Amino acid sequence: MYLTAMLVRTAVGDEGINAFAYAHRGHVIPSLADGSPDISRVAEFEPGECIEEVADVRPGGNSVVGYLDVVAPDDATRAEVEATLVQLRGAIARPKSPWTVFDGRVGARLGVALGVDTEARAGSAFQRLADRVVRLLPLRDDGQFPSPQACGVWVRVLPGRVELSLPPASRARTINKLSGDARVVLSSEALMAFPGGLQQALIEGALMLFPGVPRDTALTGGVRFIDPETGVTLYESPTGAAA
Repeated sequence: MYLTAMLVRTAVGDEGINAFAYAHRGHVIPSLADGSPDISRVAEFEPGECIEEVADVRPGGNSVVGYLDVVAPDDATRAEVEATLVQLRGAIARPKSPWTVFDGRVGARLGVALGVDTEARAGSAFQRLADRVVRLLPLRDDGQFPSPQACGVWVRVLPGRVELSLPPASRARTINKLSGDARVVLSSEALMAFPGGLQQALIEGALMLFPGVPRDTALTGGVRFIDPETGVTLYESPTGAAA
C-alpha cells in the first residue's frame, strides 16, 4: 500500500491536507537492493490503485508545503505503520529534508518546503500529516483494504460535445502520468448514435482515458461520472458494468 498526505496552500493562502490511499492488491511493490520499499519509485511511478481520497482543498494549482509518504505491504498492521512514524519523527532532528526511515516492511518519508525546514515547524507539519495518514489505514480486522471503489471520471458538458478527463485520484490507474492528463471529447451525434446507448457510450469513452490498461483494471468497481465544478455524481455504473 501507499499512503500519502500533502499539506497544500492555495493561491489565496488557505491551507489544508489532501490525502490518498492506494492498494497494490498482490502486485509486487518496488524495493531497494536491501529489500526495503522503494518509496520514490512507488510515489512517482507505481502507487497502486487509489481506493480513498480525503481532500481539504480542491486539487490543482496549489503549492505543497509538506508531504508524508508511507509504503508497506497491503497487510501491514496499524502498529507497524505507527512504529515507523515514531522513528520518522525522531529523524527530524537531523538536518536536511526529506527525511526517510525504514522499519521492517514499512518505509516512510517526510518532505517540507524551504522555510519550514526547521525541527519545530517540520515537527508540526509532520504531526498534522501523520494524523491524516493513520486515518487512511484500513479498519477491517484482517488488515486488508476494502473492495475497490468506483473510478471517478470528470464530465464537462459543452455545446455540441462532452469532454471526459480524470480527477487526480483516478490517474493512479493509468500507466504513466502523461496518459493521466488525457482528455476524450465525444460529439453529441456520436453519443446519441452509439449502439449501446448514452450510458454505455460514456463508459467506452472513459476507457479511452486508460490506453494500454485492461478494462477490468481501469474501471474496476464501476465508474462514476462527476461534474468537476459541483462535485455532483451525474451517473454511476454498477460494479462490473464496465468490465
